[in-house]
Amino acid sequence: MNNAWIDEVAEPRPTLHFQDDKRELGFLADLPYTSAVHRKGIVRVVIERAERADLADRSDLEIQRDVARRLFACRPLCTDFDDIQVLTGQLIQVRAEVEIGTVDDAEGVLSAIYQALSEHVSPSVRFSTLAELLAAGKPADEIFDGPALDHGFLDSGALEALRRRDAIHISDLIREIMSIPGVRAVRSIAVSADGGSPEPWSLSLDANRTPRLDLQGTSIVLMKGRLAARLDTSRILDALIARRAQAVRRQRSPGHRDFVLPVGRDRSVARYRSIQHQFPAIYGIGPAGLPDSAPERRRAQAKQLKAYLLFFDQLLASYFAQLSCTGSLFSFHEPDPRTYFTQMVDDDALGLSDIRIVDDATHREHLQDIAEDKASAATLSSRKNRFLNHLMARFAEQFTDYSLALLGAASREPRADRDRIVADKQAFLQHYPRISSARGTGADLLSPAGEADVSGLQERIQRRLGLSAEAGERTFLIEHVLLTPMSQDHIPPGRLDRQIPVLTDVVSRDPYSLQLSIVFPAWRGRLRQGADGVHDLRAFFEHTVREETPAHLTPFVHWLDETKWPLFESAYEQWRDAHQHHRAMKLGLEPVSDPGSLRVRDARDRLIDLLGLGQTYPLRDLPVGDDRFTVPLDQTARIPIERSQRGVIYELRGDGDGALVTAEGTGETIFLQTPPMRVDTTFRILARKLATTREAYLLAQPAVKVGLDVNLRARIVNAELLDPSVKTATDQAARILAWGASVRVQIDHSQEGVDYHLLQIVGGAERRLSDDVRGNLGDIVLSGEPVHEDLELRIRATKQFDPSEHRETQTDLLEIALPLEVQARADLAVAVEPSSVIDFDAEATVRIDSTQVDATYSLYLRTVSDRDFVFDTAVAGLLAADVDGEPRVHVVRPPQPPIWEELDGFRPVGTPVSGNGGALRLPLSPLRDDAVILIRAQKEHRQDAAIIASSVQLAQAALILVRPDPRPAVEVSVVMDGGRTDGTLEITGGQAGVFYEVRRDPDGPPLGLPAYFHKTDERDAAANKGIGADPSYGLQINLDLAISRGTQWTATTPAELAATPPLPPLLATEPLDAGTTLYFRAIKAHTRATARLSRTARIEQVPQIAAVPAAVRSGSAVTVVVRASVVGDRYQLTQDGQPVGPARDGDGGALVFSTAPVSPSTRFQMLVTHPGEPGIPVRRAVRVNPAPPTPR
Repeated sequence: MNNAWIDEVAEPRPTLHFQDDKRELGFLADLPYTSAVHRKGIVRVVIERAERADLADRSDLEIQRDVARRLFACRPLCTDFDDIQVLTGQLIQVRAEVEIGTVDDAEGVLSAIYQALSEHVSPSVRFSTLAELLAAGKPADEIFDGPALDHGFLDSGALEALRRRDAIHISDLIREIMSIPGVRAVRSIAVSADGGSPEPWSLSLDANRTPRLDLQGTSIVLMKGRLAARLDTSRILDALIARRAQAVRRQRSPGHRDFVLPVGRDRSVARYRSIQHQFPAIYGIGPAGLPDSAPERRRAQAKQLKAYLLFFDQLLASYFAQLSCTGSLFSFHEPDPRTYFTQMVDDDALGLSDIRIVDDATHREHLQDIAEDKASAATLSSRKNRFLNHLMARFAEQFTDYSLALLGAASREPRADRDRIVADKQAFLQHYPRISSARGTGADLLSPAGEADVSGLQERIQRRLGLSAEAGERTFLIEHVLLTPMSQDHIPPGRLDRQIPVLTDVVSRDPYSLQLSIVFPAWRGRLRQGADGVHDLRAFFEHTVREETPAHLTPFVHWLDETKWPLFESAYEQWRDAHQHHRAMKLGLEPVSDPGSLRVRDARDRLIDLLGLGQTYPLRDLPVGDDRFTVPLDQTARIPIERSQRGVIYELRGDGDGALVTAEGTGETIFLQTPPMRVDTTFRILARKLATTREAYLLAQPAVKVGLDVNLRARIVNAELLDPSVKTATDQAARILAWGASVRVQIDHSQEGVDYHLLQIVGGAERRLSDDVRGNLGDIVLSGEPVHEDLELRIRATKQFDPSEHRETQTDLLEIALPLEVQARADLAVAVEPSSVIDFDAEATVRIDSTQVDATYSLYLRTVSDRDFVFDTAVAGLLAADVDGEPRVHVVRPPQPPIWEELDGFRPVGTPVSGNGGALRLPLSPLRDDAVILIRAQKEHRQDAAIIASSVQLAQAALILVRPDPRPAVEVSVVMDGGRTDGTLEITGGQAGVFYEVRRDPDGPPLGLPAYFHKTDERDAAANKGIGADPSYGLQINLDLAISRGTQWTATTPAELAATPPLPPLLATEPLDAGTTLYFRAIKAHTRATARLSRTARIEQVPQIAAVPAAVRSGSAVTVVVRASVVGDRYQLTQDGQPVGPARDGDGGALVFSTAPVSPSTRFQMLVTHPGEPGIPVRRAVRVNPAPPTPR
């Protein structure tokens, strides 16, 4: 906020009028018999927003709520806030020509003029620090007079000068401009509002807006003689606007808002050093003691002197102990009643324990017994009371009257009363900051029940009188201004035969303004009335209430007996809770749950009746059902009265004056049951208070009609909204249900004896959809047959009479029509053609049977991961596929939500295709991996002009298994040893997740173990794939195999390990002769689907390869020679796996490869390949290992 004004409302609404001869308060003026009552204590708050950057996004409602919380926390006693309004701005434009003298900074003069005009039009509140006010000579008691503020101190005189203006005068603007140094004269000036016509003398302001200087619309021209100063006005204004937007009041530090107490220093006052340390050592009583050779007599003399000196030591030690406990003596938080303190002279170096006849603990108890005479409790209480009286006197407070009244009252336990006085004084001082500062502050009406809902005056009275709720002495303080009539109480004339007054038998002309009531229990504890009817303590309580209440307020004291007390206590609790919610709803802090404020008005009227301020009438605007009821012939109607009042009798009346039926209010909904109805009747309801017999007719006059009620409410209760974006749906809003589900429709307040059933109108004919359900005056549910198509539900009501009545059956359709949309059918059969197992890179088709013409179907595909395979067939909800000659394959079925959801990993395949009423075939593109197929069925529904789609996942999913790739990029590596291999065979380039078997003959036995190629987890590479972490999922191996030989390099983290491919598998076979042809069969690891590789691998002979010379010294070079190289072969020499020089193609002659100097560990290998080979490439390796020379 920039500023705020609090004004008392001169004529609060609604206006009350008092009729003296009848002692009534009402809303109608009837001159000269009535006179207006001008209530006091009702104020209005208007707020001017601050133009700050951090508040730009805050709405007026948010600011209003924050201000309300702060105001109600500091609300004056017997004052209520009628309205809290955030004012909109009224832009003020000033146009002026100003003559300046000789100045150095013309821009500074112009900026100062704008700033002065802005502050005059919309003055801001200035806070001062404590140092500033002290420097100005203001005394501390005046500085701290008022509430504690976060931003400093406000000067009362300055606040008086900030009164809200109703006009802006030109003379005031001229004075502000002339106060700027450098200004000589104001040549011309005019002021306007919101761009209107300028006013030369005075501008009237809008009372519902707050003026604000329009910097952009204001024009100030500086003149020097006849020349106008050329200044960058826009830059000056931008600086002013930025300065205003960034102006934020920050909370002052404690040193700017209060005196800071100096930090104390513990001087260890209680520490005492015995005087025996001061005696010369020759006495033998100091720490040195006596020599071992001292006789017993000398030792006895030393002890006797110690004992003698100990009397003086003890006196001094006790004095120091008493001084050190000064804080406890003057503390009102200490529960210890002691007022004398002592301490034992305890010095191990002096050996004082040897001269005491008791142990140290017993000695300490004896000392305290001597210091405090425990036998005299009166002495203890008296001294403690004197200390507390001293503390209270510092605040000009006293408990003398209370002490005299308490001790003078008839009490059987005077000691208990004295102890109670001590405890009451301590509690009074402990809570003194609040009970002194908040004496004139009312309870916080926005806070829930607790400490904040007790006013400062109530707490002060309770502390002054030593009242305790735990002791059964709970008190209540009620501010009468909070019980005033509300706008909802004012019922305009003409709605009733006569205007009912607000109060009758009122105690005064104005029972609300500046008045409060204090309620005490008259039947508990000390407040119980004596047999003689005289109670001095009660008289003192009443005197204290009047003494403590601020002088401008009138207090009333009420003593309630044990009959009225629980009624009042319950009424107050309900009113306090209802009033808090009413205030919160009014400010928008919580949703509206009581539109007519019936709850708070009911509780308020009960408080008024119990306090005896007057007699109230029953509330007349209670909701009475729908005001219209329709019942069958000879049936009764139940008329509900919502929020009925306790202690009020409600009578149902027809055309006559007699009561047809009565019921007592319960605070909830009650029902008045009519007689059997034969004709249409409009009833009246008379409400009568039991305690005061005040009565009034309710405003609502329920009309009961005889016949079938076709306007009953009904709704589908087991279907979701077709359009879920609708926030508040009506009963007729379209719903959607799963195909084949049964619909359930609820009918509210069904008519008794009437049968209802669901139907569909097709071509003018009715098709029954449910059995009849008989109405019972309550809610009933109709259960229909399964639905398979979109339809509009209707409800037929039928009333059949007994044949003896000779009446025709009554039947009619209810007005309501309930549109119901049906999702696409989800239980269609799904199959894969030609088979669920297909060749690699082959096409397949998904067939969907019995498709719907009004639905479209689309496919979604996800590759099967290793984690999807399941080997525990007991797991429910699996997809299965048969592989010839192998066990059935199972995978996890993806979840099936009730409506379509995009599942992780699934991607759409192809475009949606409309159903044809029969089998629909959707093609799949060539597949290379096992896949799960989901089918999405979608329907479009029309709602008004919009089209809303609904989708479901078909219950049956498809599993497609793909055989291995028959043409993988497989390569074979062997090591040749002469004319055959060395018995090992390395395979590279195989398909991941596939076993490869090597055979000499296509149908012969495998050579060695099958080779397995590692497959990484497609969805989580970090997980990779191992064997059988979970026995139900993952990879299971039921045969021997050759696997990876580890990774190519050492991984240091799990992520690196997951990204590092393993080395190719190395098979152990028998030595194979050159010229051998190898055949391969691929087997999927999970599915056992197989495929023969279309290519073979042939192991060709390699020429002779040798090192020249065969034996070399370490550090010498060697030459590797290929003798009779084969044309078409390519030769590459390697050393320790790294190539040595370029590869060379065979030419039929010898190929010579030179090497660098070798060591004893050097190993060479010649790799022989045949580029362009039509079969599977075979890489042949020949080891070339130079030998060291033979020693001589």
